[in-house]
Amino acid sequence: MAATASRNVLTEALWPDAAPEPRTLTRNVCYARKALGLDADGNNHLPRINTEGRYRLGPHVRCDLLELIQLAKNARETEDADTRLRLLGEALGLVRDKPFDSVIDYEWAWTENWVAVAESEAADAAVLLAEAQLATGRDEEAVRTSLVGLRAAPEDLRLQRLRTRDGQPN
Repeated sequence: MAATASRNVLTEALWPDAAPEPRTLTRNVCYARKALGLDADGNNHLPRINTEGRYRLGPHVRCDLLELIQLAKNARETEDADTRLRLLGEALGLVRDKPFDSVIDYEWAWTENWVAVAESEAADAAVLLAEAQLATGRDEEAVRTSLVGLRAAPEDLRLQRLRTRDGQPN
């Protein structure tokens, strides 16, 4: 069963230093509901408050970072090379850009170290996949993989070396 949160817990988490006006939480939940949109069945990803007075995200809401971490973990734990390549490819398919770079007001992502975690996990997955591709003679794929990893972690030296493996920047 998915975790739930009461109005008081949400208010305290979102505004720890001062309680907002009563309508502030309701208004922000409405904004979040609109931003999250609807699932394939037409239901809100953030349904209205339930009968116990608690909020719960819909069952199809997921976090790309947590999914990337799980896919990479599963890839590291499997003995099957094809499965490892598939899982790492799926993990890197979640990488679009530098984590939290295109959003505003996400200081918490830096202060709570989520940016560093996201960059590190994406870079590690890219390095694992690129090295596996190199081991099977797929050098061009390895360079492309390093470029995907560099989107999330542009300063990662391992990925920079993989990108310039032939001595020429790509």
